[in-house]
Amino acid sequence: MIEHWTEAGNESVLPRLLQQRANETPQRIYAEFEDGESWTYARCWSLAQETAAMLASYGLGRGEVLLLWVPNGPDFLRLWMGANLLGAIVAAPNLAYRGNILEHVINLTGARIAAIDSTLMDRLEGIDSRILENIIVTGDGRHISSDCRAVALPDSDHMRFPPVALPIVEPWDPQFIMFTSGTTGPSKGVTVPYAQMHAIASTHYGSRFGPDDRYLLNLPLFHVGGLLPAVGAMITGGAVVVMPSFKTDRFWATVRDRNITGCTMIGAAASFLENLPPTAQDSDNPLRWVSMFPLVRDTPAFARRFGIGIFTGYGMSELSIPITSDDHALPAGSCGYLRDDYEALLVDAHDMPVAEGDVGELILRPQKPWIIFSGYWRNPEATAEAWRNGWFHTGDTFRRLADGAYIFVDRTKDALRRRGENISSYEVEVEILAHPSVVEAAVIGVPSLHGEQDVMAVVVRGGSDDITPASLIEFLKPRLPGFMLPRYIRFTDTLPRTPSLRVQKHVLREDGVTPDSWDRLG
Repeated sequence: MIEHWTEAGNESVLPRLLQQRANETPQRIYAEFEDGESWTYARCWSLAQETAAMLASYGLGRGEVLLLWVPNGPDFLRLWMGANLLGAIVAAPNLAYRGNILEHVINLTGARIAAIDSTLMDRLEGIDSRILENIIVTGDGRHISSDCRAVALPDSDHMRFPPVALPIVEPWDPQFIMFTSGTTGPSKGVTVPYAQMHAIASTHYGSRFGPDDRYLLNLPLFHVGGLLPAVGAMITGGAVVVMPSFKTDRFWATVRDRNITGCTMIGAAASFLENLPPTAQDSDNPLRWVSMFPLVRDTPAFARRFGIGIFTGYGMSELSIPITSDDHALPAGSCGYLRDDYEALLVDAHDMPVAEGDVGELILRPQKPWIIFSGYWRNPEATAEAWRNGWFHTGDTFRRLADGAYIFVDRTKDALRRRGENISSYEVEVEILAHPSVVEAAVIGVPSLHGEQDVMAVVVRGGSDDITPASLIEFLKPRLPGFMLPRYIRFTDTLPRTPSLRVQKHVLREDGVTPDSWDRLG
C-alpha cells in the first residue's frame, strides 16, 4: 500500500505530485474525456501552470477560495489544478443548487472569484451573489453579456498570461471545501487538507491500482467520490476516464470501449446494474475492481456475474475512509474493519460506550495528523458540536461484531422510534429490496397519532405490477419483527436524489403520507 505523506513538503500536495509525474512520465496519459481528447501528465502540468497564471491575473492567491461550479470535464480539471498551484482552495458546490441554498453556499465560501458554467449562470439571478467580484464563464458563454463581472474562460490553446511564482504548499494547507450532501438541509463546508485527500486516495486505491490502470470517473467532481479517483490516479501514475455522469444503459459499453479497469459505485448505481437482465457477455469486460458503497444485496453473485473484485468501506467528506474491507468475504451488512490509523468507539446519546454487540453512534479520532478534515468552513459552532469530548461524531450508528467487523445500522437522523422500539430504516430497506420486483426503497418515519412514529416505505417497482402493498407486507412478515413492518407503503416511479445519487429523505418526510399511500391499518 502506498503510504500517505510522512514529512512536510513531499508529494502529498498536488503541485509537487503533478510536477513529479510530469518529470518522470511526461507522455503517460493522465486524463481522457468523453469526446476522445486526452492529456498526458506533461500536458496537465503545462495547463495547470497556464491556468494558475490566468487565475492570478484576477487576484486569486494563496489561501483564497475559488468557487468552482462546473460539470465534469476538462475545464473542471484545469481550473482545480491551476487554483491548487497558487495555494488557493477549491470550493465546488453541488450542480443542483439554486435559490436560497445556492446563495448560502456562495456567501459561506467568502469567494471573490468564481468559475461557473454558462448553463448555470442564470441561477445567479434573484440571489445575492455580490461577493463574487469576477466570474470566469466556462462552456459556450451565452450568458456572459448579462453580468458585467463575467468573462469567458480562455481556450486552453490560446492562454497568454505572464507566468507567476508558485508558493510553497504544505500538506496541512486546505485543498478543498467539500459541501455536505444536503440530504437533511443546507450544506456545511468541509475543510479538507492535502494530507487528508492524499491519505484517502492512497489507502483506498494504492493497494489495488497502478500506472497501467484506467479508472472511470463518472461521479460528480464536486463529490468526494469523484475527486478521489482524480487524486488516486495521480498518486499511482494511472489514468482517469472522465465522463459527465453514470448511465446504466451505457455503463458496460463504456467500460469495454474505454478499457476501464476500476470504478466507484455508490448509492443506487450498483443496484441498477444488478437489475439488468443477465447476458452471456456480462463477464466479458476489462473491469478488475469496483469500490462499492454500500454493497448490493448479493455481492458474491454480482462479483461472479461480472467477473470483478469488489471492495468497500465507510467514509464521509470529513474522514479518510477509516473502515475498509480486505479481499475476504465480509459479514452481511459489514463495511469492513477499522484501520490502524484510527481509534473508534460506539457510544450512546451521552457519549458513553455501549455494550459489545449493541448499537451505538460511531465516534473517531485519528492517530496521525491532518488525515481528517480540519473543521467546517467558517462554522465553528458546527465544528465544536461534531468534535465534542475530543472525538469526531459521525452521526452514523453501527454494531461491532466479535471479529471487529463494523455493521452499518443507520444515520442517526434516519433512525425511527415506534412504541418504544428503535428501528433502523436501513435494515427495513434491505429486506424490502430482497423482493425480486423491488428496484429501490426508502424508509422514513412519519408522525403517529399515538406519539413517536409510524414506519413508511416509499418503493420503486421494477416495471412489474405483480407486487401490491399487501403482498409486500406478506413477503416481509417472516423477515422482520412486527414492530418494524411498514404501516404505510407508497409506490412511486423515482426517489428524489442528489446528483451524487443519495436519496433525499427530507423530501419524502415533507411529503409524508400522501393520498396515494396505502395504510396497512386502514
